[in-house]
Amino acid sequence: MPVVINGTGAVTGVTSLPDGIVTVDDLSTSGTASASTFLSGTGAWAAAGGGVIKQVLSATKTDTFDTNSSSFVDVTGVTIDVTPSSTSNKVWCSITGWASHSSAGSSVYLRMVRDSTAISVGAAAGSRVVCSTGNAGDQTYSNGSFAISFLDSPSTSGSAVTYKLQCLSQTGGSSARINYRGDDSDGASWGRGATTITVMEIEV
Repeated sequence: MPVVINGTGAVTGVTSLPDGIVTVDDLSTSGTASASTFLSGTGAWAAAGGGVIKQVLSATKTDTFDTNSSSFVDVTGVTIDVTPSSTSNKVWCSITGWASHSSAGSSVYLRMVRDSTAISVGAAAGSRVVCSTGNAGDQTYSNGSFAISFLDSPSTSGSAVTYKLQCLSQTGGSSARINYRGDDSDGASWGRGATTITVMEIEV
């Protein structure tokens, strides 16, 4: 089909254009094009919407930790400081690792904490330990992996927020232990693990 330009300036007979013939400068747009904006369906350059991951921070603890405390204490090395860029943004925090206890019938309880506030924990119920998760068993040196995750709303910006792991020993007389089996004998039947904390700031 021949290409025809009539008296009104209309072009007929064109079914497609070669690649690259139309550039961004040829389009009628508003806003500013940049590496952090995209061209929306309205013809405006705009920043991406919610769900954008602004930053990711992570720390891994490979050494061991133990405590006889019957009150929650910080697990050294399982801490991340993050500074949100907006008060409306969310922070996704995930902690995975290995915990054990050194006495039969005892338990190790763990919780996630933001600054001094416990998060991702159960509801209070009498004298029960309010925690994120725990490891209990009737056998000495019971051990196992754990995972805690939580989508937090710190509602702050411009200042650091600290996420961390805390643990306690149920009886206080036996040890709550991180990254190793309770007795830690030197043999092929015993192991050492790692605990990792990861935080992501998510734009809303």
